[in-house]
Amino acid sequence: PHFEKPDLERKFGNLTLTYATQIHACAVEIDPETGVYEIVDYAAVDDCGNRIHPQIVDGQVHGATAQALGAATHEIFTYDEQGNLLTPNFYDYHVPHALDMPPIKNGFIESESPFTPLGAKGMGEGGGAGIHAVCAALQNALGKKGEGPIVWRSCNPYESVWDLLRRPEETRKLVSVESR
Repeated sequence: PHFEKPDLERKFGNLTLTYATQIHACAVEIDPETGVYEIVDYAAVDDCGNRIHPQIVDGQVHGATAQALGAATHEIFTYDEQGNLLTPNFYDYHVPHALDMPPIKNGFIESESPFTPLGAKGMGEGGGAGIHAVCAALQNALGKKGEGPIVWRSCNPYESVWDLLRRPEETRKLVSVESR
């Protein structure tokens, strides 16, 4: 899309000349007794146009994926009934470390942007895709559509998955699933 100055009358504008795209996918194994799961396979394919510095791009993908996996698996703010934060430090609020990360398979598609001099696009947007990849993998591992629990949160720590395994009918009340 071409750059378009914001038009206050139409309330529209396009300040971004390029959009990076990505797809992330993963597979998980869940212990049905505990809810503990492990990401056993992870792949990310990004299209950021021409990769001007491939090592930097690799680092961006790994960093964004680490943030996404933390958000999807551990990082959750917990409050008590009075509104006091119960996870105020890195002891209680778990952030994944390098050793917590699964091996990541990176793939790249380099479709040049016609709107930038070097054909590059943005490269910092890919993190959100990992959250959805983990949720989809959990949903897939938990059972058939309409029978198993429904993964309805974006952050699913082990105790949340254990709860899904114990009370699948509770989640089916929260979400309407249409079978086709």
